[in-house]
Amino acid sequence: MCEEGGNEKAIEWLLSMHMDLNIQDEKGRTAFMHAVHHWDYENIIDAFLKKNGRHLYLVDNDGHTALFHAAHSTTTIFHQLLKSNIFDYTHINHNHENILLYMAKHSLLKSFNLLLDQSDVDFNLVNNENKNVAMLLAENAHFIELKTLFHKKNINVNYQNRNGDTIVSLFLKKYQQQVKGELGKDYNTEYHDSIIENYAQTLKTLIDIGCDFNCVIDDDGNTPVMFYMIMEDYVSLKYLLDNCDLDLTKKNRYGINAIYLSLFINEDIFSQITHHKFLIHHISYKSVKLALLNHKGFDFDNLDSNHNNLVMNGLIYNDPYTMNYIDRISPQVLFTKNNKNENVIIVATKLGHHKILKKLLSKISGDHQEKEKYYHVNTQNYIGNTALHIAVLMKDKYAVNLLMNNKADPNIRNKNELSAFDLSLDIEDTCISDFLFFPIPIHEMERQIHKNKPYPKDSIINKHITAFQQDYVDLMKKDNMTGYTPSPFNIMLQQRMIGVLYKSVVGLRCGWLYETKIKIR
Repeated sequence: MCEEGGNEKAIEWLLSMHMDLNIQDEKGRTAFMHAVHHWDYENIIDAFLKKNGRHLYLVDNDGHTALFHAAHSTTTIFHQLLKSNIFDYTHINHNHENILLYMAKHSLLKSFNLLLDQSDVDFNLVNNENKNVAMLLAENAHFIELKTLFHKKNINVNYQNRNGDTIVSLFLKKYQQQVKGELGKDYNTEYHDSIIENYAQTLKTLIDIGCDFNCVIDDDGNTPVMFYMIMEDYVSLKYLLDNCDLDLTKKNRYGINAIYLSLFINEDIFSQITHHKFLIHHISYKSVKLALLNHKGFDFDNLDSNHNNLVMNGLIYNDPYTMNYIDRISPQVLFTKNNKNENVIIVATKLGHHKILKKLLSKISGDHQEKEKYYHVNTQNYIGNTALHIAVLMKDKYAVNLLMNNKADPNIRNKNELSAFDLSLDIEDTCISDFLFFPIPIHEMERQIHKNKPYPKDSIINKHITAFQQDYVDLMKKDNMTGYTPSPFNIMLQQRMIGVLYKSVVGLRCGWLYETKIKIR
């Protein structure tokens, strides 16, 4: 009868008949444990309490006292048990949880603040899953209680358990599970919106209370920034960049870091996320890229696992900000060699980036400028080819002339004992060999190209560029980066996240714009 609820007078009558209250069902639960589950039994709880006996101290098969069961009920019932001073609120169940941990784990938070006021409740206790109260609150996106816990108890927000997990890592793991599950569904309800809003608010709270967002969050060694970049969650990424002190140089087990991943930002996502001009300043391809490039944790001298510098990678991935990288990378790193013994001049030549090649050549400076220019321009790759060898093979007149104006040596031989001049002899177009001996001023070459448009690059050079791109095809595979994949409903999720993280600008719901305060709970 207590299990099913209702019929309060019948229960009062049974209590007056001196029934055995110590009887436990197959789960070890007593009548009193069942009774405290029901809000409509508030009036008879005192009758159970007055029957002072062993039934008040029994535990069920999970090690739960009646106080644990009362957590499922109303604040009134829970408070009745708490103020009776009969129940030990420091009691630990079979999963090594006290009542506070149990409530956080099962999202039973109506009476949460009542327990925080008890001085001897251990809020640092760790259960058998190695999680403490703060971790469980973050996992379940209970940002209000997490904030209250932090301010009342001054918890260690960067505690790391024996599994290597932190509050942040557990929050992101649970968020990814939700994206695949509950949040990864294409329907619009207030409940659905509230889940997304709570996760966005929890992210804000974790930042506000000082959590370390440079922590490792998985076995691959990814950081939160890398997680959001791989998941293509650019709204959360931008918020982190705007509000956190981040180390973007940390590499995962594959030698990849956030700087490298910045090359893969999906520009197509942004036009779908933002439908309103007020949002472009906060969330756009340009704003996210600039937030990365201007972040104090961004290292322009970063080298990837193949020893490619940022400019090389920008050339390989056609990054529109490659020209900016040239101005901010150190000269020593700019002209470093990758694992194919190529420098950036060779890569720019191979991939047909004339404007960038010209700027690179202008960047060679120093006390011995002429000597340095000769060295960098005539660097030989793993088969002995210089940038000039490659330009001749590509029949790229502009590159040949540009290089010859910048100390290129046509007599250097590759491992097949062939010089750039030797290679030019097999080319029908005699202009190539002419430029090797009599290069014309660069401005004159550019004037001729402009006058004779369309330049025959499309038919000849592009064929070679496509062939040379195969040298980097393995680098362009993202499959080996990590196991994360963007949600099928990534756009919808981010539209709703904007409404919370950037609610001072404008809120979004279901694709419609509204200027209002977001309803949080």
